[in-house]
Amino acid sequence: MGCCCFGQESAAVMASKNLMTSEEFKAATGNYAKIMGRTWYCIANNMGGKPHAMEVMWELNTWNSGSHDLGTNCFTNHTITRKVGSKEIEADPLWPGNILEGAAGMQPVLPMCCCNMTLSNKSWQNISFPTNDSFTEFWTYEMPMMGMRPLFIFALTPHVSEKLYNAHLKNLKTEHGYTPAMISKIARIRWPADYKPGDCFEESTNQEGVGATLASSYKAKVNVK
Repeated sequence: MGCCCFGQESAAVMASKNLMTSEEFKAATGNYAKIMGRTWYCIANNMGGKPHAMEVMWELNTWNSGSHDLGTNCFTNHTITRKVGSKEIEADPLWPGNILEGAAGMQPVLPMCCCNMTLSNKSWQNISFPTNDSFTEFWTYEMPMMGMRPLFIFALTPHVSEKLYNAHLKNLKTEHGYTPAMISKIARIRWPADYKPGDCFEESTNQEGVGATLASSYKAKVNVK
């Protein structure tokens, strides 16, 4: 999860309205199965300001056991980013994922100058989740930490139309209590127009309305090919 740079105005502190309940999220994700094995393309977040410094950010969550047991460290989050204009791919430390007492989230591991700083578990405060692996809906959640409320908007495709994106921002205002000032902090990842899934070594291929195919040889690791 690439959110190691926190600024004083980077995230909203106040809680949003009409969040999904833990039971609603569990049902929408098929007992959490639909968050796993897919490449989640970050469309926007409120962590970087404008203009956004990233042109690539994708994440992949995978189970840590073949039996898909829930609990502490039951899945791993793998995040890849690339800055605008760079050819170098950056990999974040792997984040342990936890699903405890109906709450799902991750334990942030933030890269510092000389070491990694591991925080306590942070639960997702879910706003929306795609229906049946739709490419036109968003997985949007907040993950409160360090006195802030980071927001992330993900999709199963890197290419989302302005019309669809703006409609989602409007929904954040009308249904979830986001103010114009909060909306102004949200910046899009600047995906290249010619970007194709796989260009940054994604090892899971999303299929609209179906799910995803994870490379049989995949094993969560910091480095990519």
